[in-house]
Amino acid sequence: MALLQHHDDSGTFHFDWLLAQQQDCEDIDARVVRTYRCGLRVDQAIPAGGIDLEQISDHRWFYLGLKKPHTLSRGRGIVTPLANGWWRGGEVVELRWDHDDVVRRYQITDLPVSRLVAVDPVR
Repeated sequence: MALLQHHDDSGTFHFDWLLAQQQDCEDIDARVVRTYRCGLRVDQAIPAGGIDLEQISDHRWFYLGLKKPHTLSRGRGIVTPLANGWWRGGEVVELRWDHDDVVRRYQITDLPVSRLVAVDPVR
């Protein structure tokens, strides 16, 4: 799992949240990861109402391992790695960022309007 900040050539930015999935493909360049575009960082406190997510086309596995800013081809801007971590999915998604020892629980609501919403821990 990774979070990237994507600055486009118009001067605006958004965040790309990448969720790796187990792949049987031996060619690492052919592997892809589920990707969501969002306006807020998902590695920080999630507002009470959640964060809007837009599922966009899968990204290459390459972006999970970025260590420094990367200029995209065809004038699409620059992506900067912000955070990495692990996740496991299901009805409730569990996340742990490398910079935080806490496992956090969220639900990704269904389309047409997807949101990342915090789930109270099971008591």
